[in-house]
This record gives sequence, C-alpha cells and structure tokens, in this order.
Amino acid sequence: MKGGFGAFVKGLLGCGWIALFMGGVSHYAGSWLVYSIFSFVFLAVLISGLFRQISYGYLFLSIMLWLGFWLKLTVHLLAGYPFEESVGMFVGTPAAWEEVLWIATTGGVAVLVARVLYGLTRWPSTILSYDRTFKAPAWYLAVRKWMWAGLVLACTGLAVINASLGILQIGLVPRAELLWPLHAVIAWLIGYGLTFGIATLLWWDIALGRNISLVVYFILLEAFTSTVSMLSRGAFIFHAVPSLLALYKNKKMVCGWSRTNVIAVCMVFVALFVFSNPIVNAFREAYYSGVPLPFSKGAEATVSVGGKLVPLVKFAVDRWIGAEGIMVVSAEP
Repeated sequence: MKGGFGAFVKGLLGCGWIALFMGGVSHYAGSWLVYSIFSFVFLAVLISGLFRQISYGYLFLSIMLWLGFWLKLTVHLLAGYPFEESVGMFVGTPAAWEEVLWIATTGGVAVLVARVLYGLTRWPSTILSYDRTFKAPAWYLAVRKWMWAGLVLACTGLAVINASLGILQIGLVPRAELLWPLHAVIAWLIGYGLTFGIATLLWWDIALGRNISLVVYFILLEAFTSTVSMLSRGAFIFHAVPSLLALYKNKKMVCGWSRTNVIAVCMVFVALFVFSNPIVNAFREAYYSGVPLPFSKGAEATVSVGGKLVPLVKFAVDRWIGAEGIMVVSAEP
C-alpha cells in the first residue's frame, strides 16, 4: 500500500511536470529545442538531489535551482505576467531568451558534473545520523527541563523584543541602537541561533531515547515567532522544514513516533504557516505604508505589490532567486 501511494505521488508529479513542460514549449518565443534541453537539464538537477541523497546542502540546492530557474521561467511563460524583481536592460527577444537559457543550462550541467564527481568518491551520505556520532553530553539530562524552558522563553521573548525595537526586520532600518554586541547577538538568534538551539536539544533527546512527540512542536513555535517578528513569510519554511526533514529521514532513531504524530505535526505546520502570512502582510502594510493594521479585512493568502494583489502561487514562484540574475547580466555588453 505504501509503495503504491508513493508510485501514485510520483506519477502525479510527473504528469504535472509534463503539463508544465508542454505549456512552456508552446509559449516559448525561441527554439523549442533550446527550451527542451534547458528543461531536461534542470529536471536532472532536481532528480540528482532527490534520489540517492548525499547531503542536506545538495538536496536543498538542487530544489532551489529548479525553483528559481525552470519553474519560475515556465510559470512566467504560461501566465505572462512581469517578473517582480528587476531584469535590467533585458529586452525579451527570442535571441535574448536563447542566451539566458543557454547560460542557465551550462550552469545546470556544471552542477550535474560536480554531483557525478562527488559520487565517484564514494563518500558516505550525511543525510543519516549514526550512533557513534550521536551522543548527548553527560550533564544534559540534569538540566534538560531548564534548557527547554529557557529556549521557549527565548523564542517568545526575543521575538517580542525584536518586533518592538526593529532589530532584524525585512526591509526596515533598525529602530534602536543597543550596546555592542547585543544588536548582532539578538539578530543572529532570531535569524539562525534559536533554530540551531532547538535542533540541538532535539537530537540530544533522541540520543537519550526520549519521546519527542511534544517537544517537536517547539520547532514550529520558533518558526512562527521568528517569521512574525522578522516580517519574513519565508522564514517559517526555512526555519521549520530542515529540522522536520532531518527528523523524518532519521525516524528509525526516534522513539515513540507514529504516523499519527506525523499527521498532527503536518497539520499544525500548515495551520501556523497559513496563519502567519496574513499577520506578516498586515504588519508590512503598516510599517511600509503607514496604514492601519488591516486585520479586520480578512486573512487572504495574497501579498500587495505595487498596488496589485498577486495570488499566492505567483508570490511563491517569484520569491526564489535565479532567472532574473542571468537576464540582467546577459543584457549587458
């Protein structure tokens, strides 16, 4: 049953890719052969990261490259709306598009060559953890509750401090000057440090054989408080997904974990992510435009750009960097 469901999902994703590819070919102004080569190279990049995974770094890199180049360009071809980021002097002629796709394809081929060379070294994958490299400090058990309590207080307390003083908020100049090095420390904790801390304590709990079915939700708590505090919708994904993926990949080492736990965590993940978006949008409108907080207007999954409401699907595609960079550079002599 499990294998059948996996095959169904892969088949569904494959059909989706084919549909997008066919639509992209029909809307592309240049040579269909160039677009086809570009498409299959980046499909190979994505597959090289998803199958026989060698590291989390390469896994996320391959996904980001595919999102930022192939998916973004294809969706723009189909929808026909302008790029949200500046494309400089790019003129959009068939010849200009050919150059962009050839440059991107060359980069994709280079990534694949590097992946093949790394595979020849036969170094072990760093996706899975092993008992010999996976131990908690001897002193941790005695202070475990205090450390978890302190970390939870830090997640909520620093989020409030950051939101109040504007230390690390997307698109805004800091509103407060703190004694050195408090500004850098708080910004680092909100941006990365608290995520690292929760991941560390989780792994120590697993090493001790403890049930993490409750403390795992602190990953989502930190992601939610940080994303609202920083005014960054994407921070929720970047903070929560890596730790949750690592837990899933090493689920054989997790005690007391069940399919029910997985479903519950996924539901809370989706709920907090959906809930965080309108909150961040409202605060951005208030900070960027000086208008009152529009919480009473509803929690719509959209973002205001230049006075227009852009659907969530377009926003999700345009946030990944990639194609625009080549468009800007290739337009220069």
